[in-house]
Amino acid sequence: MSIYVTGNSHVGALAQGFASLESKPDDMKIFALGSGAHELTEFSERQGVQVVMRNPDYAKNLFAQTGLKGVGQNHVWVFVMGSHNSRILRGHFWRNAAPSTLQMEGKRPVSEGLLTAMIEGDQEKIRDFLSDVKRVGARFLVAACPPTRRDRFCDEQGIPVEVLRYVNGRACDAFFQWVTEQEIPLVRPPEECMDENGFLRSEYTKFKTASGSPDPHHANAAYGELMTSQIIKAVRDAYPDAWKLH
Repeated sequence: MSIYVTGNSHVGALAQGFASLESKPDDMKIFALGSGAHELTEFSERQGVQVVMRNPDYAKNLFAQTGLKGVGQNHVWVFVMGSHNSRILRGHFWRNAAPSTLQMEGKRPVSEGLLTAMIEGDQEKIRDFLSDVKRVGARFLVAACPPTRRDRFCDEQGIPVEVLRYVNGRACDAFFQWVTEQEIPLVRPPEECMDENGFLRSEYTKFKTASGSPDPHHANAAYGELMTSQIIKAVRDAYPDAWKLH
């Protein structure tokens, strides 16, 4: 039995941080399924007692890293997905629009109903996947993606900070509430990594990729070290019987 931590590209920071931990389980492996862009598609389906990946990249990476064709009951899984909201926030829409609740003069009002529909549409396939994983009886947790970065959306795209805080907060709250209602163990981001608005602090931000180009939305190894420590504790607490096997 192994502990697999997987999901979108945000697992990169976790892998880097995990490598720095002095005390860690030998059988924990961290790898990316692929781009979070595929999370908008029907990337998975339930087949009997496992959930397989319909997306070719996800299927290839899952098999390459685990030798498995699907998610089932034989391992403990940690899925990093569901709370990265760049698909909702990207572009220039929110530069000139704002949730009607904020009553911002000169901004196109967006109703709470429309905002809810945007959030649910963005999270729909992820929720479907997690629901199927629960149905097959797999042991799993959900780990939040890193907090949203202010630099990308406010400094580069010109989104007002109050709009970013509200929209991002509504999206994260909706996903975390759904996970909690499903009685799925949830690992939230470390509090010390967030500023007063809930955004990722600069000291936990990855500003450059390995090639030296600007990195628009990932966290760094320092964040990954803190988050993987929390994940390890959460796995131990949620599945003590499985933990004893390591």
